[in-house]
Amino acid sequence: RDYMGDYTPKLVLAAVCMVLVAASTAATAYVMQPMLDEIFLNKNSDMLILIPLAVMLIFAVKSSATYGQNVLLNTMGQRIVSTMQQRLYAHFIRADISLFADRSSGQLISRFTNDIYLLRHSVSTIFTGIVKEILTLIFLVGVMVYQSWELALIALVVFPLSALPVIRLGKRMRKISGQTQENISQFAGQLDETFSGVRLVKAYGQEDNEIQRANNHIEGLYKLYAKAVKVQAVASPMMELFTGFAIAAVVWYGGMQVMEDTTTPGAFFSFITAMIMAYKPAKTMASMN
Repeated sequence: RDYMGDYTPKLVLAAVCMVLVAASTAATAYVMQPMLDEIFLNKNSDMLILIPLAVMLIFAVKSSATYGQNVLLNTMGQRIVSTMQQRLYAHFIRADISLFADRSSGQLISRFTNDIYLLRHSVSTIFTGIVKEILTLIFLVGVMVYQSWELALIALVVFPLSALPVIRLGKRMRKISGQTQENISQFAGQLDETFSGVRLVKAYGQEDNEIQRANNHIEGLYKLYAKAVKVQAVASPMMELFTGFAIAAVVWYGGMQVMEDTTTPGAFFSFITAMIMAYKPAKTMASMN
């Protein structure tokens, strides 16, 4: 709220780009129906020209909009983070001297380096990812419902079920991330203290103690990173498993519809394409959590 007010025109333009990306992604799935029904089943020669042209147009729009969105949102996100850095530095310089007495310079420097690095990465990922992925998912679900509301119902029951454990994993991940950042800050403080007082360390023969302190911090960081890897590693296979069940159910029910002539092969494959394409934004949103 505090930082984005100055970028309203860029945000509006980026939003238009994201809508175009989402719509063109859904159009790619939709075009499967006329491609199969008109070209391969009905042998319509006119569609043999029109559909390839439509595909070229869809991908031209998508690539141009993707470029515009990435440039607009990444530059805006990085500018916001840079402004935050400037304000943070000004805050430290103007702060009471007790701030520096309570924290080592290494801990404060860690805010500008490690924390800001992660913030830059997060801002870029969220700005360029979450809104586009939500819009893409909405458009693809629209295609699925249009082609077959019965099949869409099967798919849309599975996705929320897969989201519940991912949300719980996200809470654990945020806790681990906070602990990791704090540990890195403390380690940076120890390094600053040790290196600035290295003459005293050597004078009193404290090298082994300092090495042990550093080893304890490094081992603690390793354990936190190992926890984070395990938590992150669970989310993707879990979503893949649920998606596999959904696709299997859709193939079974949709195959019966095609055999009974209640739907066309084109409509069925358009639905399957939209469903498989919807897996990517759903997975991306799960990882953002």
